[in-house]
Amino acid sequence: MLDSQVPWTELTPPPPLAILPLGALEQHGPHLPIGCDTLLVAEMSKGIADQLGAWLLPAQPFSCSQEHQNFPGTISLRPATLTALLIDITESLGRQGVKRLIVLNFHGGNWVLHSAIRDLNRQQNRVTVILCQPYEGVPGLEFRDDLHAGDFETSIALHMLPALVRPGAEDCVPEASPALLDQVGMEALCPKGIWGRATQASAKRGKQDWNWMIANAVRLIREALMQVGAYEEKSGK
Repeated sequence: MLDSQVPWTELTPPPPLAILPLGALEQHGPHLPIGCDTLLVAEMSKGIADQLGAWLLPAQPFSCSQEHQNFPGTISLRPATLTALLIDITESLGRQGVKRLIVLNFHGGNWVLHSAIRDLNRQQNRVTVILCQPYEGVPGLEFRDDLHAGDFETSIALHMLPALVRPGAEDCVPEASPALLDQVGMEALCPKGIWGRATQASAKRGKQDWNWMIANAVRLIREALMQVGAYEEKSGK
């Protein structure tokens, strides 16, 4: 793994693969830190980068958190701003000869990434950008009942950030679809910013989910890289 602490001479020739961890700065109930997503993805990306031998970029702490913006501490980017940031990072890597960029996203509100990455891959051919969202497919995780600062996130924090978990965990599962967040925001549905059963959290579950996410992310990234490589070889790119 190469990270932001290495001198530039260790990046010549450039590594073929870079990883951009993407978090958020937003409320996570009264019991978790506002930088929870960023702190977790920064740690998770280390294990993933180690296994892939990738250049690990610093974790980006700001992204799209519009549904949380009424809570103190939340900093939210417009989707167009996040898209522009991703474009600039990709262009910088491409000028140096980096061929692949993994966007390791750990914030569910970044819906714009799907369309932004699709457009970015069509508009330039220096860097192939691949999206990986480690929380997708976690066994037993149902976002309808455990969407934000609930059992899942609190368990992971108890495993990885135990000193930052405070009292105040509560259970709140609104009788509404998560899609309603697009219209009314988190505060209207979950006044304390918890959507889930945070009181059921445990470090044991957190460790299991954490290890599963890292192993699955490495598997998915390797599969994606192989598919891209096979396509390029076949098409002569």
